[in-house]
Amino acid sequence: MSPSAGAAAWPSRAKPPSRRGIQAALASAAALFLGSTLAGAFFLWAIHADPRQATPFTLGQYGYYCGHRTEVRRRFLGSTALALAFVAIGAGAGLLPPRRSLHGDARFASRAEIAAAGLFGSDGIILGRRGRRCLMLAGQQGVALAAPPRAGKGTGVVVPNALNWPGSLVCVDIKRENWTITAGFRASAGQACYLFDPFAEDGRTARWNPFSYVSGDPKRRLNDLQRIAEMLYPDPPNVDPFWTASARSLFLGIALYLFETPSLPNTIGEVLRQGMASDDEGFGQHWKRLIEGRNSGSRPLSSQCVRALYDVIDLAPVTASSIRKTFTSRLDLWLNPILDAATAESDFDLRELRKKPMSIYVGVNPDDLHRLRPVLNLFFQQAIGLQTRELP
Repeated sequence: MSPSAGAAAWPSRAKPPSRRGIQAALASAAALFLGSTLAGAFFLWAIHADPRQATPFTLGQYGYYCGHRTEVRRRFLGSTALALAFVAIGAGAGLLPPRRSLHGDARFASRAEIAAAGLFGSDGIILGRRGRRCLMLAGQQGVALAAPPRAGKGTGVVVPNALNWPGSLVCVDIKRENWTITAGFRASAGQACYLFDPFAEDGRTARWNPFSYVSGDPKRRLNDLQRIAEMLYPDPPNVDPFWTASARSLFLGIALYLFETPSLPNTIGEVLRQGMASDDEGFGQHWKRLIEGRNSGSRPLSSQCVRALYDVIDLAPVTASSIRKTFTSRLDLWLNPILDAATAESDFDLRELRKKPMSIYVGVNPDDLHRLRPVLNLFFQQAIGLQTRELP
């Protein structure tokens, strides 16, 4: 991709066809000149003359005046063959591929190459610095950064970009350092700044409810909930997909039940509570009684909701119990009332990220990263998915 499109591509070392043709013509002329001179030198040496007097025309002159003599003709042919052999050996050596460097040929780009790649611009992602000038990657390109702990990734790259980037920002903020250093500056520049800290014990967190992005239109609601179920219950490799597929059906059925029951909150925490509810006759009978009660009243459940629930509660009790365990295993984080409260409402709208300047910091403690993986995966998959549904 060309530098104008934002890609840092160094100038190509490949030669254009016209230049290769000129070089081939020059090499052929040089080979003809050298071969003729060598043949003349060999001929003069064979007749005991001074080979240093040879020119490209020596062999032709002797052939013209003395070519009728058998001895001269023999020496003529021998000198020509020997000269052709030397030229062929030299040409073959020149056509051999260059030897690879033992340790490779990697090098740092020169200042001219950096400028040609468009990295001395004024907009984009800050990559580093050359002298007093910042290296900026413009366009829509992505950047991957890897370095060991305490190598300066945050202070050297993340913080400068958070202070310089004029558009919206979503940042995983380990220990909330980026929020502390950059949020005030971004807020003073007109950004709406939010810290989503799902395990904030003091409750000081912006809230995010993934169900806020489920359509109110019943025809589109099913598709939105299926997306969330797929994010929460992906099919693991080399495992029978029956269990995760059934857990998705149970999640879908309960979520639809919540959306079709105005008295209940539309949250993942409530999905978990409803999924763990039962009575003396068991989980399956509990839901069958709820379905029958709703269908006999004025607000019957949708056919999609009923089918998704019956997909599980009609199974044998042992099988249904295993599915229920798979279902709750991905949601047991929502037993924590702090996370349940942090995902009960939405204080920001991920759909507005490309429409107005907004900064969202996702605060996570290092020792919570692993167990928060389902929440983080759902958050970022939803954030990215919402940005790709429409062209900017």
